Amino acid sequence: MNIGEKYRIKYLISLFKQLQNQFDKKYNFEDGIDADLVDDVEQVLLKTYGYDDINERDYLFDAFIKNYHATGGDFDKLGVSVKPMTPQLKSYRIEENEWCDVRITNYYTLDTYNEAIVKSLLYNGYLDPDDYEQEIIECNDRDEVVKEVPKKETNIKSE
Repeated sequence: MNIGEKYRIKYLISLFKQLQNQFDKKYNFEDGIDADLVDDVEQVLLKTYGYDDINERDYLFDAFIKNYHATGGDFDKLGVSVKPMTPQLKSYRIEENEWCDVRITNYYTLDTYNEAIVKSLLYNGYLDPDDYEQEIIECNDRDEVVKEVPKKETNIKSE
């Protein structure tokens, strides 16, 4: 291990211990990682350590969690008996469903002979609105499905 790698590991050990001390009482790292933990850790990385690049904060957060699990929370093992875990960039596909009460006002213009004909055409679906307005009144439920998308491997054929 070269001097640069040793320094990097010592820096990460120090950083990870400080994050652990700050959040260990508030969160159980053994449980699933929730969005509140991500937000809290990333705010500390931004405000305390000056990591203003979101990609760096995401990388450090994932490295923190992966290495916590790899060492059982004993970061002094990094580089000694446990090889540091390096985050890998992944792709995710998200499907989000949100159920809301919505007011939709459709506007129609129609030339015909009487109101009953207009209502008949409208109720039977023969009219397309000229314009509409939409207002979300209240959203009361939401779910999301997050799936990791496997990366496609490309083979380079040598000729």
